[in-house]
Amino acid sequence: MKIALIGHIHFAKKLKVIYNKLGHESIAYDYSNWGRTLVKSISDVKKVDTLHFIGGVGIRKFIYIFILKYIYKKKIFVHFVGSDVTRLIKSKVIDKLNWLMALKLANRVFCVSKWLSDELQPIINTETFPIFFNSLNTEFYEFPKTFTILCYLPDSRANFYGESQIEILVKNNPNIQFIIFGGERLKKYSNVENIQINYNLDMKPYYKRSSLLIRLTQHDGLSNMVLEALAMNRHVIWSNKFPFVQYVSFNSNEIQKIINSLQDSNANEGASDWIFKNFNQVELIDKLLNLYENPEMKVNNEI
Repeated sequence: MKIALIGHIHFAKKLKVIYNKLGHESIAYDYSNWGRTLVKSISDVKKVDTLHFIGGVGIRKFIYIFILKYIYKKKIFVHFVGSDVTRLIKSKVIDKLNWLMALKLANRVFCVSKWLSDELQPIINTETFPIFFNSLNTEFYEFPKTFTILCYLPDSRANFYGESQIEILVKNNPNIQFIIFGGERLKKYSNVENIQINYNLDMKPYYKRSSLLIRLTQHDGLSNMVLEALAMNRHVIWSNKFPFVQYVSFNSNEIQKIINSLQDSNANEGASDWIFKNFNQVELIDKLLNLYENPEMKVNNEI
């Protein structure tokens, strides 16, 4: 089978490696590059059997998808993953119509989480099918002796990821160590360790050193960091409702109360077993490959 993976290039390449190891020829394109010109875009994927858009942004142009489906007989799958949902909802009328017409031609349209499917429900029906890009380590590791909080806070979208709330927590908890991936604006605090974002970095050592992951996002899909932290029985505070997660709003007092309640606790019991049962990457890839062959196949992934 020949597969074109079109999306965030880092994640598309991860799936490409997996598919190639399984003997399927696959190519990866960044959604910001593929689709700029009609002739080249069609030519790029003329020899593939299936196009899988990892992120709905790449499938915004009806004429491209019409030609690929009806002239070149391609099978087309879409996964909305997060901010692409907001972009579709807020797009201008003509752009939205073009986008929705293209989506209607896809064999299947999925969202990685039920809350994204619910958000799109007023304008288009989608199915829930979780997709993630790293195999999840469910080995048991002792909690660190020093209570340590892990955060993702890139400079480019610091406010989106709750920088003001994280800074309050850093200042109010000088005895707690914070490992912050991304921006360096909080490096002035002695209890902060900054780590540069690297999508190819082995995250296991950082989860081993952490007691709690805090992820405060104004809008989110299915976070790989949340899955990875839960897989190692770490506690998680998240602004989305999810099994084995402490749900919060953007309120530092509320978050502080949860931190206080967790400081004397150990593992997030049951989280790792639940992740192992529901997020098996081998099973996920097998389902995707079967879907490519049988687009009408039923999937049951209402997590």
